Amino acid sequence: MYLLIAGKPVLPYKHSRIVLENITYPEKFVRPPGLTAIEQLQWDNANLYCYEFIFPGLALRQQRRLMLEEINKILAARFNINAFIDKRKMSCWVVELNDSLLVPVAKKQMAQQKNNTTAGDDEVVTYNNTSIPTICSGLEITLKKPVIDESGVTQKININIPRSALQKLLEQEDAQPLQNYFNSCGLKITLQQRFTEVLVLNHISAL
Repeated sequence: MYLLIAGKPVLPYKHSRIVLENITYPEKFVRPPGLTAIEQLQWDNANLYCYEFIFPGLALRQQRRLMLEEINKILAARFNINAFIDKRKMSCWVVELNDSLLVPVAKKQMAQQKNNTTAGDDEVVTYNNTSIPTICSGLEITLKKPVIDESGVTQKININIPRSALQKLLEQEDAQPLQNYFNSCGLKITLQQRFTEVLVLNHISAL
């Protein structure tokens, strides 16, 4: 909600782009990973708040400014927390172009269809007719680090990422299988340092 009010796209802001500083109970502000569907619902019921703001006759920009002021007041009064958007240098997975001839661009007739992203089966994660920034956003959930698109590829593509390559990276910190697959698609993915926009939650007394 904070991101929506601030006029920021929510899609890129996965857990990897939320920075908690000097927070005593971080699990109350960011849902812990690995929860079952029932546990997620229990966490939501125990920790999420619902607000309604009505500002008649004001432009959206003015409404957002007033809502942001109110949310910051609530965070300060209820949790003693300050929230703000900042740019931090972080370790990120960066996707770049390696060989444009190998990029699996979606066929013209498919490109005219509605964007279609598919979770895939047990062996692969399939993205059909999907932009690289959208693929990066999906990978960010799995890889638990920001994934930045610097490929310059504007066409939508079709890829089938082997789940085994993702598991190898997560369980053994071995990026080679994933990098090999990206290379076969004319792309490369490497771990680099980048300044990226993050949502920071900071305990007020620590400021």
